[in-house]
Amino acid sequence: MPGAIDHSNFWVGQVPDRYRTREFFQYNAQNLLMRTNAEEFRQLGEEFAKRLKTARGPVRILIPVGGFSEHTKRRARDLEGNGVPMPMAM
Repeated sequence: MPGAIDHSNFWVGQVPDRYRTREFFQYNAQNLLMRTNAEEFRQLGEEFAKRLKTARGPVRILIPVGGFSEHTKRRARDLEGNGVPMPMAM
């Protein structure tokens, strides 16, 4: 089952400039979790499909209906701490 694919980890104060406009959660005093965006989820889906196509036996994959981690339910913020609108359900 895929898990925790809805974010990437960064150290506080060490987010590369190209990601500074993204959505984050402050996980703890040291770690920021950057939300996976729609394009990254698309790429992950393609990678899952590619790997599943090579399976040699019965395969089951579980997609959690409540999100890929507990952070899916939490509200994201930008690096300045401003709330980010919740994404619309797909």
